[in-house]
Amino acid sequence: MTLQSYPLPFEFDSAVVVPAHLAWRGAWLSLGDLHSPLAFARTHQLALPESIQNASLKRQREFVAGRWLAATLLAEFGLPWHTLAIGQNRAPLWPLGFSGSISHSKDKVAVVVGLGGYIGVDVEPLLSLSRANKLAPLITRESELALLKQRTSLETAVTMLFCAKEAAYKALLSPFVPHLDFHQLTLVDASEQCLTLRYSDERQTTRTVNCAFSIDNDTVFTFVRCQ
Repeated sequence: MTLQSYPLPFEFDSAVVVPAHLAWRGAWLSLGDLHSPLAFARTHQLALPESIQNASLKRQREFVAGRWLAATLLAEFGLPWHTLAIGQNRAPLWPLGFSGSISHSKDKVAVVVGLGGYIGVDVEPLLSLSRANKLAPLITRESELALLKQRTSLETAVTMLFCAKEAAYKALLSPFVPHLDFHQLTLVDASEQCLTLRYSDERQTTRTVNCAFSIDNDTVFTFVRCQ
């Protein structure tokens, strides 16, 4: 038994987000295809910590699917097959010289790995209108929504911002900033394939981040790469 993975649905000039000299791989798969995660892990030589062996079926699916996909992508770089260990804040520990990110939604897992730099990926289902209205004040400003509502609905705009800030959060948090909240990231520009975010803090530190995005069958995918 194996799983069917799919390329991340980004239709963009990768140089906008990832400099040409930084190689990367990315893919996603459906969690619904993984019916027996513990048996699958044994078959594919994935080492599971005790916390995962005793976890809920949902958590087992997320962990096994994410680790299998990460190992598959790392193997494309010539690395031996192995299971990523769990590090600080439950983040995966990537091999020396590599960076990566794993994201789970209700029914999907997305993984990106690369040589050098810092990576963040996120995958989210489109929010309902009621959920978007509740979430918007917590993560967005009116100026940010105004940039996106010119081209899409409120619920899509809020989902895009949430997903973009989640990916940026993952890429920025450890290497560049000790803590981060969504209001420290502001959308300053938007194109058909890329959202530009600006990070700022109380020390007047600023950093601009380009975030690739794609909306595919009511799912939003985002991808950030920092050097």
